[in-house]
Formats: sequence, structure tokens, C-alpha cells
Amino acid sequence: MPSALNEIEPGWEELRYFRAIALAGALGPAARRLGVSEATVSRHLRALEARLGARLFDRLPNRLALTALGDRVLLAAERMAENAADFARLARSAAAEEAAPLRLTTTGSVALFLTRHLGGLLEAVPGCQLQLIGTREALSLTKGEADIALRMRRPPESGPLAVRRIGRIGFSLYAHADLLARAEPVSVIGLSDAPESRQASWQQAFLAAEAATGKVAATSRLRLDEVPQRLEAVQQKLGAALLPCFLGAGDPALRPVCPPPPELQEDIFLMVHEDMKERPAVAACLTALAALFRREAESLTGSQA
Repeated sequence: MPSALNEIEPGWEELRYFRAIALAGALGPAARRLGVSEATVSRHLRALEARLGARLFDRLPNRLALTALGDRVLLAAERMAENAADFARLARSAAAEEAAPLRLTTTGSVALFLTRHLGGLLEAVPGCQLQLIGTREALSLTKGEADIALRMRRPPESGPLAVRRIGRIGFSLYAHADLLARAEPVSVIGLSDAPESRQASWQQAFLAAEAATGKVAATSRLRLDEVPQRLEAVQQKLGAALLPCFLGAGDPALRPVCPPPPELQEDIFLMVHEDMKERPAVAACLTALAALFRREAESLTGSQA
């Protein structure tokens, strides 16, 4: 059985599955990302380890940890992934418009905003299929995981990317008008306690300052991180919650608990790979997105009169 890397020739398919496992740290999440069964992922891993004659992962409770050899194989797999992405991106840029869907990725909050303006975006790219991917995961443009990205704050991704700031989005606490009319403190729906969360830190400071006034309750029975869930809870009069200003101000039944805090405004950056920006549908979508964010600047930040 071969034991040296230079004595084997594993296929890209095996390395692709290995890379997904290494990035996910477990078979299940890797299978979901690849859109296959966990058994399929496990089979490819066993095949690659059999070729190498060595383990690539240590099987630990609830996770898989790369061995020293696994670390080396991952470096090779990453290089192959970059080369494959370069080829796929070039192929997509040369493909017919109708054969190459335009994939636009962004955060959940911005995806909700774009959903309200999909008609205009579709008009900007006639004959092209548009795929909107709302996710917290930073899909890579350099690896061909998306064609256009809208990110909050300047992203760390490097490579031949065209990046520009196209607007800002604001957040504030909103509650149902009927709830605010009651003569009792308003419960504020909690967020996760992640220390890197600017919104969670602001909300904790706000509650500490306002609870003493009796306007808001010091504790909450609800903790919701996803914006659609928070909006639904606010509409059900279950409490106040942090919402994007375009959502809170866009519902006539909701009222702001406080003015939009400037420190919760986030820059929005428009990103595209240099190889893709000349594709007609991509160029048209970039122009339409820039115009949309200029037009809706006040609703996005909650600064309209």
C-alpha cells in the first residue's frame, strides 16, 4: 500500500470531499454543504485515506481533527480548489447569459432588503437567472462560490477583487404600538452573548441604562438572533427587538423605542471578482445595486423625515 504523497494520484473529487470535511470539522456539516449524504462523504474519505495508507483525521468526540499529514493534504487541496475556481470562473464569464445564473450573496438583513426590490434587479438583467443567497457564511468570490457579494464592513477576503462602499444600513429597537401604549415596562428580546457582536453589546448597555427608568424590563424571556424571527415576535407584541430600520420603519404598526443609534450603522461593501465584472449581466447588476442603495439611503439608515 502506498505511503508517500508522490506515489499516489488522488482525484480532485476525493480531495474536494476531504477539503469540505476539514473546513466543517465533521461529516454531517460537510455533507450538507456538498448536498450529498453523510455516507457518501465518509466513503470518499475512506478511499483517500486508503490511497495514502494513513489517517487524515483524528476521530475525536463530536469532531474530526486534522492529523499532521491532513494539514499537508489540506494545503494541496486548497491550491487545487483555487485552480478549479479560476477555471470555473473563466468558464462562467464566457458562458451564455441564460446558462450561467447570477449568484448574489449577502447577509440575511441585506437579503431581506433586496427581496423587496427584486423586480427592479430582474429588470436590470433581462434573460438572466438571479440567485439571491442570504447567509452569515462569507462565500468566497475568489473560489467561485458566488459572483457578487454585499458585505457589512470591509471584508478581509484578498485577491483580485473590485470593492467599493455603496451605502449604510442602520438598526434600532422597535416594538408594536399597542405594546408601547401599555402602562408597563417593555420586554426587550435578547440576542446572543457573542463578545464580538456589536448589537448585543449595545443592547446590553441600553438595557442597563434604561431599566432603571421603568421604560423597559431588565430581563427577557426570549432570545432570538435571526431578523425574520425578531420581526415576527415584535409583530406578535412579544417585546421590542433590534431590527433593520427599513423593516421597523416600513411596518406602520411598529414604533421605534429609541432613535437609530449611530454606532449600530454598518457600511455595506459591494464586491466582485475582476474576472467577472465585465460580464454584461454582472455589470448591469452592479449598476442597479449601486443605484438602489443610493435611492434607498434614508430608509436603510432610518434617517428619513
